[in-house]
Amino acid sequence: MQFTFAHNNFNVLNLEKSLSFYREALQLTEARRKEAPDGSFILVFLGDGRTPHQLELTWLKDRQEPYNLGDNEFHLAFTVDDFAGAHALHEEMGCICYENKDMESTLSTIRMTTGSRSYPKKDDPFFGAARD
Repeated sequence: MQFTFAHNNFNVLNLEKSLSFYREALQLTEARRKEAPDGSFILVFLGDGRTPHQLELTWLKDRQEPYNLGDNEFHLAFTVDDFAGAHALHEEMGCICYENKDMESTLSTIRMTTGSRSYPKKDDPFFGAARD
């Protein structure tokens, strides 16, 4: 038996805002979409156009409150051919909240809440805060 990795899923409160963030910050594009016949949910699968891996965003019609992500340490990892350019873009967007320059493979982290906004602004209490 062999398993093949397919996708990761994040539930989001504001689908359009989340799609905009992933398009602008990470250049992900919509690969496919599934909408429930009764309108109760929408699944949007995003891809980078180069690898088979996808990110599934799940929007639930009846969800009104932002998701509480707690202390989850899940993340999406990307490589980029122009780190300085990507860093400048994320800095301009105001979504870099923590950097660990001592780690060779992970140089920055983008904190995203999948609820009330797609990425933090400078007045966000987590902006610039070091993580434990």
